[in-house]
Amino acid sequence: MEKIEAETYDKYIKALMDISQAITSDLYLEDILKLIVMVTAKVTGVEICSLWLVDEGEEGKKIRLKATQSLNLDYFKDRSLKMNEGVVGFVATYNCPLIIEDVLKEPRFKEKEMAKKVGLASMVSVPLHV
Repeated sequence: MEKIEAETYDKYIKALMDISQAITSDLYLEDILKLIVMVTAKVTGVEICSLWLVDEGEEGKKIRLKATQSLNLDYFKDRSLKMNEGVVGFVATYNCPLIIEDVLKEPRFKEKEMAKKVGLASMVSVPLHV
């Protein structure tokens, strides 16, 4: 296992402290999710970080974009997927991470035009559980 540099370790600890403080405060869920994506993007150095949640509504399970720190307005539109639809749906359905080197060549990636507009080239999608 690689050693984590002290500076990187300090960033991780600070990020966890920020998230922990938010969760134990009186912030609303939307604010907590936004903080999670902002801190995650900062610590990992990525340009776009998004958090999707499974929503069990009247129409069955769907996955909805709940938070992102992307500044592009195209990324903010109401976005939802069915389970097993797209990359996010696949990851949520099969509970496995997925690394995609080129989203434009990935058949499961649904929003290729949006990816071109915002400059999204590759992605990592990881399931989280609470």
